[in-house]
Amino acid sequence: MVVDFLLFVQVFASATSTQSNRSANVHAGLNDFVVSEGFKKYKHDHFPRISGEIITKVTFRNSLVVNVEIDSTTIRNKHFLSAFSNLILNYKVGKAEETGLVEHRFFVDAN
Repeated sequence: MVVDFLLFVQVFASATSTQSNRSANVHAGLNDFVVSEGFKKYKHDHFPRISGEIITKVTFRNSLVVNVEIDSTTIRNKHFLSAFSNLILNYKVGKAEETGLVEHRFFVDAN
């Protein structure tokens, strides 16, 4: 009985570690999007003075973003928020191998 419990704990810890690594990869990929040269150029050309925080729920499937839901934001420009969501929908998050949902906080700089 004790051995069964220890085996369960080991399997659960392994699964949690894998989930944490997958989640960390997705968050890193989303952070890479905001600092990418393509996004910086787009923002500079179209919304140069926009800055703030965007809290989202991002659904992904096999490294592709399939849904972006903005929970809250300090940015009030609706055109920018719409464009931002559309750009994320066309972004690959990297090493995500499954389907999932993550809450992510984006920080958009004015530069």
